Amino acid sequence: MIHIKNHLIAIFILLCSLPVSAQQAAKSVFQLTTYKKDGSILSRCNGFFIDNKGEAVAPWKPFVGAYKAVITETNGKKAEVTSLIGANEIYDICRFNTKIASIPAQLASTAASAGEAVTVVGSKSAGMRVSTADKFKQYNYYTLSMADNNFYGCPVINKQGKVIGMYAASGSGSATDAACTNEFKASGLSLNDPVLKSCGIRPALPDKHDDAVLALYLSADQSNAAWHEAFAQEFLLKFPASPEGYEQMGNIYYQAGKYEDASNIMEEGIRKATPKDETHYNYAKLVYQKITNQPDSVYPSWNADKVISETEKAYQERPLSLYKNLEAQALFAKKNYDKSYAIFMELTKDTTFKSGEVFYEAAMCRQMQNAPKSDILSLLDSAVECRPLTYASAPYVLARAQMLDEMGDYRKAIADYNRYDTLTLGRSNDEFYYMRYACELKLKQYQQALNDIAHAIVINRNVPEYYAEMAQLQMQVKMYDKAIQTADLGLQAFPDHGDLYLIKGLSFIFNGDKQKGLSILQQAKEHGAAEKADQLIKKYK
Repeated sequence: MIHIKNHLIAIFILLCSLPVSAQQAAKSVFQLTTYKKDGSILSRCNGFFIDNKGEAVAPWKPFVGAYKAVITETNGKKAEVTSLIGANEIYDICRFNTKIASIPAQLASTAASAGEAVTVVGSKSAGMRVSTADKFKQYNYYTLSMADNNFYGCPVINKQGKVIGMYAASGSGSATDAACTNEFKASGLSLNDPVLKSCGIRPALPDKHDDAVLALYLSADQSNAAWHEAFAQEFLLKFPASPEGYEQMGNIYYQAGKYEDASNIMEEGIRKATPKDETHYNYAKLVYQKITNQPDSVYPSWNADKVISETEKAYQERPLSLYKNLEAQALFAKKNYDKSYAIFMELTKDTTFKSGEVFYEAAMCRQMQNAPKSDILSLLDSAVECRPLTYASAPYVLARAQMLDEMGDYRKAIADYNRYDTLTLGRSNDEFYYMRYACELKLKQYQQALNDIAHAIVINRNVPEYYAEMAQLQMQVKMYDKAIQTADLGLQAFPDHGDLYLIKGLSFIFNGDKQKGLSILQQAKEHGAAEKADQLIKKYK
């Protein structure tokens, strides 16, 4: 590859020697440098602009594995590549955006034919001609009579100075019709394009609103926060009257702890974007997220009253049950359970909106009001039965199981615990399995209880009480050897847990080794269980 300074000088000299019709193509050329993630240079090539707003084409290969790319124009001016529009790895060509007012090359409207004289802009090679012209789709791929690979990525022009293709690096010389990049369009799914994903430079935001919204929300699900922010900023510039950009930018500021910036961008959205109900609702959602995750002392102007105010404004613009639901949630956060409950119950009358979630939230209100358990259970029944059971129904099933457990209806509680376990595909946390274990004990379902407490230990080995509970149950059902093994496992992790020594000592005693058991009970006295140990030693000595 020719040194960048010498290359730009060559282009400048060419500008002076070309006829006027070809000078524009020469002015469109730039040097492209791509960089690795660590900032070191990955590759260098050439490229050229194809419109006056900074869109350009260049070979694709130098972008593969790149995390940054910079163009240098013939006048020495530099600009960063901001986003990728599209790429074709077979024909080694891509189209991208830069933030620069550019002089574009003019693309030829007719194909070059075999034998036609052509020039690679910047090259001093004379007598170059088209050897073959082959079609792909409606475009052209040319082989040339000679090669000059120092000018990889430069435009190849005909006698009229129009670009017939982009010079490709190959032994014999070739050119790809740059017009094929007209098919490259950013779409809502560009983030998932396997070709573009091989580069660390983000895809461009689509020009169509709906596609841009899809890309914006998809970028929020990606792990690259910088890309998502860039998408949101670009969306705001392209679609200043759309609420989605303000919503996403507000959330970005909120996640960064920039509450004032988040507040300002949401207020700007209320002024500029439509529909107004959506902008107020988006603001309310963001504030509600804050009040449920942050202390009141953090940015106190974002509080439950602010949520209620914004949801009321949204409802005035358009009376949707969705807005009333968020208002009721904010009232619950304010501990205004009476009003919150009244709204939730009103929402259950809206057949298009009512759901298990609404009945569940109403049940939580009644629980905070210390209502009779039967009233709460009735609402939880409605939550569970509102729709066919799915994964989304799991919280309501669990809540009903807990209520039935509290009410002493253990068999029905176990049925719901089992139903919950099925809905969550057996991926519940250790607390659930401990909860079900405790209920199974009440029903004397000892084998099931042992299975669940063992499962709780597998999920979370850092709770000493789990080992103690399991060992005690094993001892209770006369599985003394197993009880000793479980106690030993617990003591390996928690050597100072006195109850484990007590259970281990008793297990030895019940298993016929009184001397060993008493010695272990003596150890329990040294680990915080002296009173219990003395009582047991006195009893079994």
